Amino acid sequence: MGSQGVVQTISGKTAKEAYRKAFDQARYESGSGGYSGTIAESDGFFTEAARCGHEAKARADQALQDGTVQKWGSSLVIPITPIVGGRTIQIEVVVTGLDHQQAKAAAENAVRAKLRAGEAIDSIEVRDANTHVSGGPNATLRTKIVTTTGKGVQVKEYVVDDGHTLSKLPIFPTLAEAKTYAEQQMEHNRWTDSLSITARVRKESGPLVEYKRVEVRRTAAVIAKVGRPSAEAPTEYLAVGWYSC
Repeated sequence: MGSQGVVQTISGKTAKEAYRKAFDQARYESGSGGYSGTIAESDGFFTEAARCGHEAKARADQALQDGTVQKWGSSLVIPITPIVGGRTIQIEVVVTGLDHQQAKAAAENAVRAKLRAGEAIDSIEVRDANTHVSGGPNATLRTKIVTTTGKGVQVKEYVVDDGHTLSKLPIFPTLAEAKTYAEQQMEHNRWTDSLSITARVRKESGPLVEYKRVEVRRTAAVIAKVGRPSAEAPTEYLAVGWYSC
């Protein structure tokens, strides 16, 4: 059987209450037969320090990757610190390259630079701004064409062609073999009126040359909700785990 990483928001007055409610609900919806891919497959829970929403989600993603939670193990329950005095930051950030993680990091750094003393990030949304800026679609999108030479040994081969696009005639490694085949076809197949032999060059694997348009710069629209961490006790949590399915 396999497993799947799950991050879900659960609620309760305490981490224990939130975990139990989520566990019982999963059992109610999926039964107790096992392999449901839900929190019902965990054998308990453990907690870490409370974090504001954005930091809690980042920690949840990290926990799935670094072995903090494992299949057949306990769920990590992260308390989410409430935000007070919330406000919204809307900015545009220039992102280079295609890497999604780089775009997220650039957006986060830009938002952190605008935080006031004592504020933390509750949430960040990153959107493609290129279809919304003045100048129309892709007004700030920059691309370049990258040329690469295919890897492998160059191979010359010979194709026998009867002029019909749907025909499936063989390809030969030598001109002599192609000629032999063509002569036999002309002599014994009365439906063949004409044949031609053409040579072509290819690489053992991949194309001879490849042209690819690569995005090198674009503008991302960032919408972030920020505020000061509240002293109130958390009532929402992120439950994180690898669950059998």
